[in-house]
Amino acid sequence: MADKKVIVKFRKSASAEDKARLLDELKGKGAEVTNEDSINSSIMPFAVLTIPSHHYDALRGDALTGDHAVVEHVEEDQEMRIQV
Repeated sequence: MADKKVIVKFRKSASAEDKARLLDELKGKGAEVTNEDSINSSIMPFAVLTIPSHHYDALRGDALTGDHAVVEHVEEDQEMRIQV
């Protein structure tokens, strides 16, 4: 299966240790963290990863149902355009 470049938005209530633990767990499943500069942002904590598709689907499903304690939202990293 193909890898996907995704944005993982963390819950503001998640601790730095919880976020680091999740990223380590995802790395163990084949993910590669490409940007974690905003992981501890108080406004919008997130990281950008390249992750195998099946792990993306599972993580996104847990986030959509609210079942994930650390992740609030997961989406594919895509170019965004606006019309003027």
